[in-house]
Amino acid sequence: MRWGKMYKDAEAILAKLDVKLDVRMAARGLTLAAQQAVEIAKAISLNVRVLIMDEPTASLSAHEVAELFTLVRSLRSQGVAILFIGHRLEEVLSIADRVTVLRDGKWISSRLREEVTVEKVIRDMVGREVSDFFFKGPANRGKLLMSVRNLGKQNVFQGITFDVYCGEVLGLAGLIGSHRTDVGLALFGVEPADSGEIVMEGKSCRIRSPQEALRLASPMPPRIGANWD
Repeated sequence: MRWGKMYKDAEAILAKLDVKLDVRMAARGLTLAAQQAVEIAKAISLNVRVLIMDEPTASLSAHEVAELFTLVRSLRSQGVAILFIGHRLEEVLSIADRVTVLRDGKWISSRLREEVTVEKVIRDMVGREVSDFFFKGPANRGKLLMSVRNLGKQNVFQGITFDVYCGEVLGLAGLIGSHRTDVGLALFGVEPADSGEIVMEGKSCRIRSPQEALRLASPMPPRIGANWD
């Protein structure tokens, strides 16, 4: 009987937030966004007047961020004061009514959202005018250093192919669950791949451990093995 009342109360709180979840489901089986909704619901059950959210979007996809912001706006409409701490300016500016900038542990400025611009926020954050926010100069790309061809790990990722040249930065992008980290772990030998080929400076190699990866990245002659069939 007690459990039944608890489930009913939980459903009522989630409904107040317009969140649809199975209250009988274990939290560990929920997405990160859903887990955050549960934490917020827990706070609301205590009738909080102020809710502090510290980098709540750090591990969320764009869709999950949108869902979280819908929830935040719902809380605001119910009279809850929300302190949203973040460093992604586009998110802060889209959700905040008032923006405060701290630098080196000190208060720098507070402005109403309509008085805020990206330029002002960045100036307050870094302590000086920044004329070119995202300057990208030409890369002095050198010789081909690494080639990855059809790298794969069973039931994790397949067909990863790219080249890396000296003097350039290569970025791997993707949403949570896209296995970007798994590719990195395979390249570093933490979770070795089981298919494909890695070629370092024209020589095929197999990376079975971080130690081998470090040897390949160092000026010392690398230990070369056979590629996968």
